[in-house]
Amino acid sequence: QDGGVPLMAPFGQGYRWHVTGLFHDETGFPSNKSEVTDRSLRRLIRKVEKAEPSIRDYFTESAEDCEVLVVAFGSSAMSSLSAVRQARAEGVKAGLFRPKTIWPFPEETLSALAAKAKRIIVPEMNLGQLALEIERVTAGRAPVERLGKINGELFHPEEILASIMGGKR
Repeated sequence: QDGGVPLMAPFGQGYRWHVTGLFHDETGFPSNKSEVTDRSLRRLIRKVEKAEPSIRDYFTESAEDCEVLVVAFGSSAMSSLSAVRQARAEGVKAGLFRPKTIWPFPEETLSALAAKAKRIIVPEMNLGQLALEIERVTAGRAPVERLGKINGELFHPEEILASIMGGKR
């Protein structure tokens, strides 16, 4: 908004929208041709790779000196942040790394943090898709502990804190 005036109509309001998964050719018309799709996707990937340094984004808290690094994104991140803060209050050197972008992934930063950590905990609302990427990036510098949840319930900070504490409470 600019001074309270919307710059663009909300999706589906005021204008007709056509949304499709089709790719378009150089003239702007939809195409089902595999060579058009291949060329378009490769062009888009090149654009992302070129802009990667400005696209890649992440958030950290208390990660520079942590012994236990929690890596979380999406809905798991806020519970993780709360758990890390509580662990710190209890004297455990815990830290959070929250990738804001999954692709391109902030590999260099995570790799540097993993070199200092003794353990990495990955709470995620699935069964290890992020943990696999973390294992790839950290290359065994620290053990990766998966904390997966697929029952539709969000993580509570206490669940993540229990994993951080490793039974030391």
